[in-house]
Amino acid sequence: MFFDYTKQTMVSVEMTDGYSLIDYKKNQSALINDLSNIINKSDLGKHFKIDPTVIAADIENKHVGKGFAVRRIIDWLEETEIKPQKFITFGDSKSDLPMGEKLHELGFKVEFVFVGEKSHLKKTKYPFPIFFTKSKFEKGTLEFLESAN
Repeated sequence: MFFDYTKQTMVSVEMTDGYSLIDYKKNQSALINDLSNIINKSDLGKHFKIDPTVIAADIENKHVGKGFAVRRIIDWLEETEIKPQKFITFGDSKSDLPMGEKLHELGFKVEFVFVGEKSHLKKTKYPFPIFFTKSKFEKGTLEFLESAN
């Protein structure tokens, strides 16, 4: 694992490229347990959450995130008088769903394209359509965009 210095709004410990996903999951589980203990013992649980993704363990502030970012984008669109008819959001983990949730909550038509492992959503129902791609991650995104033509 390595610390991702490119992240500006969270702490992210990611899997090293080429490492076995099976081995990583074991190590990730231990890391998440250790991080949870630190956060809980420090009484920081009211401010921070741990988001395990396919290739990372992220520590995020509970009051910011992708839903918060969507609100900021919508504010900017309103200021510039741009009125989208529909949004298509993409994600590979559950932590990406707040984009669609916030757009739906604000009354926008939204579709969510999930390019991660289908099992990660565990048959959860959402009030907007979710599309699953055959390919994963960037290849899944490309698959969806090419099929839209």
